[in-house]
Amino acid sequence: MNKSRGFTLVELLYTIAIAGLLMAVGVPTFTTTMQNGAMTASTNSIVTALLAGRSEAVKRRLRVTVCPAELVSGNPACTADGTNLLVFTNTADDATFNSAAGDTVVQFQQWVRGKVTTASTNLPGYVSYLPSGYTRLVGGGPIAGDLVFCDARGDSFARVMSISATGRPQVRKRADVPAAPACPTS
Repeated sequence: MNKSRGFTLVELLYTIAIAGLLMAVGVPTFTTTMQNGAMTASTNSIVTALLAGRSEAVKRRLRVTVCPAELVSGNPACTADGTNLLVFTNTADDATFNSAAGDTVVQFQQWVRGKVTTASTNLPGYVSYLPSGYTRLVGGGPIAGDLVFCDARGDSFARVMSISATGRPQVRKRADVPAAPACPTS
């Protein structure tokens, strides 16, 4: 008896239709999952640096500063558009890293930003912790404000990291923080 091998045209068309349907449903879901992952990684990297800074300030009984940073001539330096996060002991009580003055690097890590942008209210370019764990400006006032993390999806998917004068960061949905700045549109 002769047995046929292979697929019929109808079977092949059904297979292609099912594969197309799975792709139409799966690709947008995968893209959203990737965007959510980038947003989470970006917020988690800065929250981790802030918690490490607060913990080190209490442990070492010194002012510790956290800021976006770059390597300048082989040394870390706080910069407004830094792609890394610098956590350092701040013996001079300023917002700059100076190893000659006795500042030491506690942590230098990549700030996982991806395509995530940030906007802030009432936050300077650094967060400085006192030995009590509270935040303080170099001039002496408390640091408290919001940092908004945005991507191409806008305000509806944005996250807000709020930092209080007590030094604790908290991440929430943008809709839960009406006073937070809106995502930049471009």
